[in-house]
Amino acid sequence: APLFIAWGAEDEVIPPASQRDFIAGLCEAGQPVRFAEYPDRIHQDVLQPSSQLVPVLLRWTDLRFGFGPTDVDFCTR
Repeated sequence: APLFIAWGAEDEVIPPASQRDFIAGLCEAGQPVRFAEYPDRIHQDVLQPSSQLVPVLLRWTDLRFGFGPTDVDFCTR
């Protein structure tokens, strides 16, 4: 199943470097994953209504349930 993983560049709970390493492992394993790092965002802040992630995540989710085309795998970028 495709994954969407996003985090804040200033995350104080899960270090961004750990997130990047996790994504690299998923990509190496062939897991389709879309990912994004949001500058000036902390752990919980990335999901606040003012975050740039929210519209992207909602559209990605809508397309998944609607079986529409979307950028699922950023590993090949």
